[in-house]
Amino acid sequence: MLEFIILYIHNDHALNSSDIEIPSNARFISTESGIEALSIASETTIKLIILSEILSHKMDGNELCELLAKNPLTSSIPVIFLTDNFKSQSCENISKFLPSKATPQEIQKQIMKLYGRCKQEHELLHDKNLVLSIINKIHSPIFIITDKTIRFANQCFLDFFKLKSLHEFSAKYPNIQDIFDYENKNLSFLEWIKQLLSSKDEQKIIIHNNEHEKMHIKLRGELL
Repeated sequence: MLEFIILYIHNDHALNSSDIEIPSNARFISTESGIEALSIASETTIKLIILSEILSHKMDGNELCELLAKNPLTSSIPVIFLTDNFKSQSCENISKFLPSKATPQEIQKQIMKLYGRCKQEHELLHDKNLVLSIINKIHSPIFIITDKTIRFANQCFLDFFKLKSLHEFSAKYPNIQDIFDYENKNLSFLEWIKQLLSSKDEQKIIIHNNEHEKMHIKLRGELL
């Protein structure tokens, strides 16, 4: 299950995190210290940082933002920056600027956008692992190489077995060893995905039919 941890770095006059509605599998870690925030962000799997420009202890939000951007452990964490006067030019990890007095609803809207993106990536990884576990059990010569092609591979897999979802596979085929005898199919039918090769503009999929004739299909990235 996705755990969406939000690091909220603020001053003692800032909005209380309890006023912001978030999904049940999300939670806040709050601190007023930039030094403590750096430690938390480096040692915890933080999905999002909400950072106030004015902090109560030693460094301000601009300084902290620069340190987060320079640290390899934290540079990829998206930041929602609450400020009325942003001056730093080095914080490439900032996803959104909001006024320092942003309402709970404004902050929630941005949290949900990033949460939705994170949830989508999490579900994609889950689907990939599920397909690979099935492939390993039936010893199929299928190779899934990139996340960009996993959705297409999944759909081919579902169409082949006439399933609506990957979770139906175990229910429909409780005895995986007998799957091909039961369905009167053989491994050559599962060679429709032999290689998945990715580039910036397209994915090339080499498909083998049961007569072992090669068929090349080029799929533009936006179709996957």
